[in-house]
Amino acid sequence: GILNVGASDVCMPAAEIVITIAERPSILAADYIICESGPGAGAVIDLSTIVQNPDGATLTFTDLASSPYNTPHNFAAGGPYSVDVIASNPAVPGCESRDTFTVEVLPFPELVVINDTICRGSSVDLNTLVVSHTGDDLEFYTTLIDAQNGTNELFLVNVTPTTATNYFVKSVLDPTISGCEAISKVTVFLRSANCYPIGVSVP
Repeated sequence: GILNVGASDVCMPAAEIVITIAERPSILAADYIICESGPGAGAVIDLSTIVQNPDGATLTFTDLASSPYNTPHNFAAGGPYSVDVIASNPAVPGCESRDTFTVEVLPFPELVVINDTICRGSSVDLNTLVVSHTGDDLEFYTTLIDAQNGTNELFLVNVTPTTATNYFVKSVLDPTISGCEAISKVTVFLRSANCYPIGVSVP
């Protein structure tokens, strides 16, 4: 052991103390915008995926009143919701970092459409089959897969089908946000008989 000889010439044991200074965990959080998963359904968000956590710290989420947010958390449409994140190192009590970010949930786009029946050889503008929508853009497709993937969009929407035909309308709330869209099917039917004007005979 290490002996310390004091002024009284009495031999006393001395202890060695090792002090380790740990760095606070590094985190970075950015504001996050998402759409509801369905009308009135809100959005389930894994808050840990929003935070860059390179040190693998333990993350805790609260609102501004320090009430905890479980993660994943179901946020109702609205906001923005302020979220505090605390990154802690379990091996070093009190060694924490904090950051704040906001979550905003946009309402699911509204899209109301109707079918139509036309005379053979006639045309219909697909825009006229959209009763109402809340999106910024309307897109038209001939298959559901194309509508979901955003491929093969119809740019000429004045159509002349030769048989009963389905079309798919997509209302896009915000093109920069994935999933902010609603898709509905419309059907254009053809009249079974030739379309002749009906005359009214009078005596």
